[in-house]
Amino acid sequence: MIHVLYVDDDPSLLDLTREFLETRNEHFTIDTVRRPHEALSVVESGEYDAVVSDYQMPEMDGLELLDAVRNDLGSAIPFVVFTGKGREDVAMEALNLGADRYLQKGGDPSSQYGMLARCIEQEVDYYRTQQRLQEREENLRIILESIGEAVIATDADGTITRLNGVAEELTGWDRTTATGEPLNEVFTVYDHESGAPVEDPAGTVLSTGAAVSFADETLLVDRDGNERHVAESGTPMEDEHGNVVGVVVVFRDVTEKYRKQRRQERQQETLIDLAHDEDVIAGNLPAALRTITTRAAETLDVQRAGVWLLDDDRTELRCEVLYDRSTGEYSSGLTVDADECPAYFDALENNRSVDAADVFADPRTSELEGYAEEHGVASLLDSTVRSGGTTVGVVCLEHVGDPRTWRDDEVRFGAEVADQVLHALSNRERREREREFAREKRFLAATVDALDDPFCGLDRDGTVVRWNERFEAVTGYESEAIAGRSLAACFEGGDAARVDAAIARAVEGRERVTVRADLVAKDGETRPYEFSGVPVETDEGIVGVAAVGRSLDGARGSE
Repeated sequence: MIHVLYVDDDPSLLDLTREFLETRNEHFTIDTVRRPHEALSVVESGEYDAVVSDYQMPEMDGLELLDAVRNDLGSAIPFVVFTGKGREDVAMEALNLGADRYLQKGGDPSSQYGMLARCIEQEVDYYRTQQRLQEREENLRIILESIGEAVIATDADGTITRLNGVAEELTGWDRTTATGEPLNEVFTVYDHESGAPVEDPAGTVLSTGAAVSFADETLLVDRDGNERHVAESGTPMEDEHGNVVGVVVVFRDVTEKYRKQRRQERQQETLIDLAHDEDVIAGNLPAALRTITTRAAETLDVQRAGVWLLDDDRTELRCEVLYDRSTGEYSSGLTVDADECPAYFDALENNRSVDAADVFADPRTSELEGYAEEHGVASLLDSTVRSGGTTVGVVCLEHVGDPRTWRDDEVRFGAEVADQVLHALSNRERREREREFAREKRFLAATVDALDDPFCGLDRDGTVVRWNERFEAVTGYESEAIAGRSLAACFEGGDAARVDAAIARAVEGRERVTVRADLVAKDGETRPYEFSGVPVETDEGIVGVAAVGRSLDGARGSE
């Protein structure tokens, strides 16, 4: 079991993180606290295997909590800073204070919490391994061969005394040849960014008597010159008197993890840029699709990226844009017919993504053989564009060259790119609806103002909310006086009551009404009118009444 303490002042994140981690790994037990001072008290009890902490908290930030755990409590418990703050200076300070990992919140929840879970597992495993090495030195050989990480042990001079099989594999040195060699001769590491040699971990531990660790950016160069990213640490071995008698260097190959992290960073950057792209937001479809295909092709390092949309009959896919990285050109107009490729169309209908490592061998894409041969396509990653659960198109990423197996994060990225296409389509439709609505509104306003009869629009309570110029002329009131005035206020006595009753029937009974009454103008003059009203209905129900008055030429009447 792995007993983890999670510290965050946001209660919603506490519950979400606990639920995700415990669901993802049945060996996890997650306790949560909101106050850092409370966290210090429970950490001191020694019942936890790891601490995960937010950075920005009211009474004490995550780095202050880390410093207190390391220095005040003297605890080396794995400590992961898990925060929405992405500043490099915060990350560096966290690592300098002894944080085991620094992870940034945001992006795909499954990806970020999956990474957090793996981080906790790795750091707890490493920590426990170190404890076992210190507590059971006499069984070192058995431990070295049983763990899945590379381990090299040296004497007090930094000369290698033993190494396990994983260390042999990662360094390219067999144990017979490596034993007796200086550590830095076998374990040759460089800083990934600068290319400068990293200080010999054995020398550092022997000179300081303290453990050291290095970030995942460390590059290990094996005996044959091959490079891989490793996470490493050096720990002193002490005799019964507390004297340092050697060093244990533990390291693991994190090359794929490092590459995946960098891939996901690029993917996340692309998705954020697309989400904020002006053409995507405005629904400017041609420009938006060019941007989307260009960024997708660059991010996944494929030669061609296209967006294809289904026609109204759902029998044909038409290429709206196809970007070719090798030429930098865009094209469109190609089509794929459902009758010729039924299995492919069926795959698009029933799958979020079609990740074909081999276009010709995969039954979902083999019908595209002619297209693939013509363009040299070996692998396809097709992500469907779905609206309300219905496939409306597909984002097609085409890899040229040897067959390519698509990684999980790449498949997720393709699906998220397809979502950006849907956003662009939806925004285009919204923009067109807004334009049509604006045209209709202008037409209606012109029609109303062109009427020779007085017109007014009423809300459910009979208050005038819209009127034409003729209404102002008949009542004698200016717009400031009309706004917020009830129609019944333009009548007196029984006439006003009949007008109110007619409006109520239109609203409640959903019926057309007609009422004859004497309209009282601002100057006190009365004029007989017949007002006809119809209820105005929207998706939300009856919202008011539209009324038009007709002069009765001096004839008085009643409803």
